[in-house]
Amino acid sequence: MHTTQIYHTMNRLLMILPLFALMMMEGCKQDPDAVRFEFKKTREYSMSEMNYEKEKFSVSSPYMMAYADSAIIIYSEKSTYALTLFDLKDNSIFEFGKIGKGPEELSMPSLLSKNPTDNQCFDVFDFAKKKIFTYNVDSCRAKKAESKPLKSAGIILSSLKSLALTDSTVLNIGLFDDQYAFLISDSRKDTLSQFENYNFNPEDHNPAMSKALAYQGRYAVQGKKFVQACNDAPIIRIFSSEDSRNFTIEKSTVLGYVDYKCLSDGNVAISSYNKTGYCDVSTSSDKIYLLYSGKKSADYTKSPYDIEKCSEIHVLDWEGNFLEKMVLDTEVVNISFSETDQKIYAITNNPDPQIIYFYAGEK
Repeated sequence: MHTTQIYHTMNRLLMILPLFALMMMEGCKQDPDAVRFEFKKTREYSMSEMNYEKEKFSVSSPYMMAYADSAIIIYSEKSTYALTLFDLKDNSIFEFGKIGKGPEELSMPSLLSKNPTDNQCFDVFDFAKKKIFTYNVDSCRAKKAESKPLKSAGIILSSLKSLALTDSTVLNIGLFDDQYAFLISDSRKDTLSQFENYNFNPEDHNPAMSKALAYQGRYAVQGKKFVQACNDAPIIRIFSSEDSRNFTIEKSTVLGYVDYKCLSDGNVAISSYNKTGYCDVSTSSDKIYLLYSGKKSADYTKSPYDIEKCSEIHVLDWEGNFLEKMVLDTEVVNISFSETDQKIYAITNNPDPQIIYFYAGEK
């Protein structure tokens, strides 16, 4: 990508925020052999196609996907509806989640996740409204495009991203009190705890907000645990809690740093030679699935979004052990694991988005 083009990391949330827009820059070329993953095994996987009317699957630039109650929910940028539901029960497809300013409409959806307490529901974080909207899959099936959120919860205004932990607690991600990466709040938006930071590189003396922007990532909640996987570096952190309020870090894996610099307007610029880290994350009760890129935008100047097309899934347990490297025969941009049928559903974008899957159970 050219050095003046807007960088697309942080789940593309920051692309639509002028203050936080990430810009590409030239930098010192990193050692391509610097990242040393140690997997217990490596296995190749072949994709399987889904049987559906592909002409009805009209998502554009898919950003996120989630699995809930035998359905795949996909978020993409559209003019009218932000969400597409692919019903695995009958392979039907319909759109919902109207974009607008109404109380039940989505304004700036920027995070899609399974609901941590109800497997028949999924959550959408709206950055502009500072709310988490919860949808019920069966309600979506019944009402089609007229689907409305089951409920919504307010969150901390300074949060960049937020995920529900329980019906009454929320994980807020950003920079709090100029030092903390995470803040747990309750339904009244009171602070229950704050913890961790972005001090990964001991030689990085940039302001805390610059670090927060550079080291954003993908996040997933599983019960009383959650995982952070950095978009622009091979960094993974796993946290656990006894009460969904006070969290401790179970494992921190730092195999590299983000190559970036601060700009005069307060933004950060990611080096075009920086290796892209994790592009998506999905979890099960015993495993973490991380979609890994490892690509540099300097190698994809003519097709910059190709750095998000990945052919590796790193499988970890909740203790942070690297169990397996899944080598895919098809590049994908999003993944979501289903414990029900042991499949990793994925979206290809070659060149048009399509839904496929990889069987991840025992062979």
